[in-house]
Amino acid sequence: MMGSFISKPKRKTASRMNSKELINELFGYDLYTTLFIIAHRVSPKFF
Repeated sequence: MMGSFISKPKRKTASRMNSKELINELFGYDLYTTLFIIAHRVSPKFF
């Protein structure tokens, strides 16, 4: 029971964050790395 009460406030604070800050926290540098890998596979001649 206590574990469920402790985990709920964390979700509320995460939802209150700015959408841009939340995206940067979730993805961060990995998002740009994934986009680079996809672009490299689609058109490797440009890289």
